[in-house]
Amino acid sequence: MIIEQSQKKSLAELTVDLQLLERQMDESENISAEQVKEWSFAKDLLQTKTNNWIAYLDLAESQIAMADIQLKRVQAQKKSKEAVLKGLHQYLSHVLSNTEGRAIKGTDGTISLVKNPASLNIILPVVNYSSTVVIPVDCTLPFPERFVQTVVLRTIDKALLKEALKSGLSVPFTELTYSERIKVK
Repeated sequence: MIIEQSQKKSLAELTVDLQLLERQMDESENISAEQVKEWSFAKDLLQTKTNNWIAYLDLAESQIAMADIQLKRVQAQKKSKEAVLKGLHQYLSHVLSNTEGRAIKGTDGTISLVKNPASLNIILPVVNYSSTVVIPVDCTLPFPERFVQTVVLRTIDKALLKEALKSGLSVPFTELTYSERIKVK
C-alpha cells in the first residue's frame, strides 16, 4: 500500500508516513516482513527525496552565485564601454569645436555639437548644492528671499533662480553655465 502511493508523496508526507510506520512497529509485538519492507522502502524513498532536495538547493545556490559573477562581469563591461564612449564624445567635441559649422555630415547621419540646456551654478564656498539644498534656519543667505523656499528647512529654489538668470536678472553668487554634447541624427 505505502510502496505504491509513496512515490507521489511530498517530503513532508513521507516524513509523516515514516514516523507513523515507526510508531506502529514500536507498538506492535509481531512485526511482519511486509511492515519491515514498507518501512525500509519509505526510509529509502525519504532519503532519496531529501538528497534530491539538497542537490536542488545546492544547484540553485550555485546558479545564484554564478549570476552574481556574471552580473559583476557585465557591470565591468558596461563601465568600460561607458568610458570608451566618453572618450569618443570628448574626441568628437574637440574635433567639432574646431570645425567651422560644428557639424560633420555622413551618409548615415550628421554628427553635431549642440548646446545643452543651461545649468545653474551656485557660487558659495559652503556646500555642494544639489537640486534641493538644505540650509540651517539661522544661516543668512546672499539671495533675495523670493528665491528661497521655506518648507521645514530653508532651501534654495534652483529652478526659480535659473529662470531669473535666464530672464536677465543678476543674482549674486550665481551663474548660468552651458555645456555641450554630441548629437547624432
